[in-house]
Amino acid sequence: MQHYQISNKDAKTLNQVVSSSDFKSTEAVLRHLIQNCAHELIQPQGIVIDLQPAEDGAYKTQENWIALYNTQEGEFKGKRMISAPDVIGASELASPEALASLQKDCRESWVITSTHISYQPDTLAGVVTHNYQSAVVSPKVISLDEIPVLKGEPASKVVETTRGLSYVRALADDRYAKPATLLKRLVALSHGEKEPEKITLWTPDRGLRRLYTERAVGFGDDVCGFRVYGSILFSSVMGRSRAVLINPRSGYAKK
Repeated sequence: MQHYQISNKDAKTLNQVVSSSDFKSTEAVLRHLIQNCAHELIQPQGIVIDLQPAEDGAYKTQENWIALYNTQEGEFKGKRMISAPDVIGASELASPEALASLQKDCRESWVITSTHISYQPDTLAGVVTHNYQSAVVSPKVISLDEIPVLKGEPASKVVETTRGLSYVRALADDRYAKPATLLKRLVALSHGEKEPEKITLWTPDRGLRRLYTERAVGFGDDVCGFRVYGSILFSSVMGRSRAVLINPRSGYAKK
């Protein structure tokens, strides 16, 4: 087993954590940090996105798409539904051919992902879940104290605010991403690499959140701009989907 050394300053910090918390030892502190924080620092691996939309470009709701992927039959065997982090990171993680094909879907329809938002009916809080209701990969749940009401605000403005930045980071599943990094990914995703001011975000207002708390995340692109939707109705609004090959080493594949 490999051994590691830490500085006297870091050792003192670990001892202070033990003396002021419920941890029984410095080893317990380190174990907690590795289990709960290390995953966020691992650089994401490349992903294999299908070069064609699922079911020859069929239109379905997020609810219906999730059910199909959970069957693991036919074209869905060994694959999971594409998530918002997959889409946002496609320019860095997917092949150029997959990125171009995904951009085409965004122009012709919109791409509905496995990322889901459960809004609180009486506050601005909400929960972002990647791989929502998946039976084949583990969902990733991110709770936010506030998901701002966004009515087409430019991404460049959204990431300037604390709440807006937290929301976009949650969509990208990248807790420490800098605003410039997020904007770069969204620009590369849009057809023709639109300016950040032409990339807009949409979430329901308080009244609509009370009316429908369960929403899907999707992406669309047209001459007016590239849109990131956090407002698509879970069980009644339809769009296209993409399959992603399940990587058993990703940490999300279910045993």
